[in-house]
Amino acid sequence: MPVDQSQELWSAWGRQLQAEFVDICYQYSIKLIPPVIEIIDATRAYGSWQADTRTLGISCHLIGKYDWDITLNVLKHEMAHQICSEIFRHAGHPHDKEFLRAAELLGLPQEYCRATIDFAKIFRESSAGLQPKDRKLILMARIKKLLAMTASSNEHEALSALQMAGRIMEKYSLEGPAELEQADVTYRIIKTGKKRIEGYQRHIASILSRFFRVKLIYSRLYDPSSDAVYKTFEIFGRCENVEIAEHCFYFLENRLASLWQKNQKVFAAAGRGARKSYYLGILHGFREKLQAKDEREGRRMYTEHSSAIPARSMAQLSVDHDEMVQRCVQRRYPQLRLMKQSRQLVSPSIYNEGKAAGKELVLSKALRQREDQGKTRLLT
Repeated sequence: MPVDQSQELWSAWGRQLQAEFVDICYQYSIKLIPPVIEIIDATRAYGSWQADTRTLGISCHLIGKYDWDITLNVLKHEMAHQICSEIFRHAGHPHDKEFLRAAELLGLPQEYCRATIDFAKIFRESSAGLQPKDRKLILMARIKKLLAMTASSNEHEALSALQMAGRIMEKYSLEGPAELEQADVTYRIIKTGKKRIEGYQRHIASILSRFFRVKLIYSRLYDPSSDAVYKTFEIFGRCENVEIAEHCFYFLENRLASLWQKNQKVFAAAGRGARKSYYLGILHGFREKLQAKDEREGRRMYTEHSSAIPARSMAQLSVDHDEMVQRCVQRRYPQLRLMKQSRQLVSPSIYNEGKAAGKELVLSKALRQREDQGKTRLLT
């Protein structure tokens, strides 16, 4: 890239980081005076905080190579150092308990609270098809099994299981039952690549929230390569539910497009609103199909586990009652606001055609291959 273009892009990144700094302070109710934010040409340290000059640096290599969400977490890391020096007036060890307290104020994920990261290890695990977070989940699952064995009537077996669980926690710096629960909760960002969210995408989000035990948040994410901000969805929930919900989002988007391409000539005379009506009809039909399945499953559970307590539908076992998921959302979006959706006018005949097609949709079992599969990521 020519020097002039590079400098222009760096300036744009600096302006965006200044805006993100102000937004983070607002979101977490932190009163920090904005520092000088500079883009640095560093490969060993992706972020820096200089208290004497009040300068916060973010590496251009970090911004150019990884998702903006990762850049934001590195920005929060450096802001935590600023909190220590300007609010706590703390001059102790850079990553001690006071730093962790500052990081908690900013909702910084635990994996970003470390002083250094073993990139070689991350690269090895990535090339082997195992992401660091996946490895941690496997370890957590193993610890859970060992802790379950501590209830054994065999005293020797129970003691051995407890000792093994302790050794694993100590070796991999795992903190115990609270972290075991947190490891099951995650979020995924779905990038729309657009500056507005389409009506049908909101309906897909509603379906996912209703039937897949996840919570969806409308958000936005900066794209450093184009110097533009695009709308996103963020899916929060237990890992397995998030994985399935993400797959379903892309499945429905692709299926809507393919069904419309197949049938658009039939509705050519209906005008510009035909596609919207057809999309909403398909999604309504698919929603009714899931609702019927949900009710059948609820009746089956009630029959197999007869009780005086009325059977609840699967959808009533809502993510809204999952405290760990709600806590994860609250940490990431402490100032979350609810927004009302406007109603959309549709063509009844085309809508009904789509509704019939939606009832025939079958969710594929194969999960979507992630675009970044096989690629190295900084911190997942």
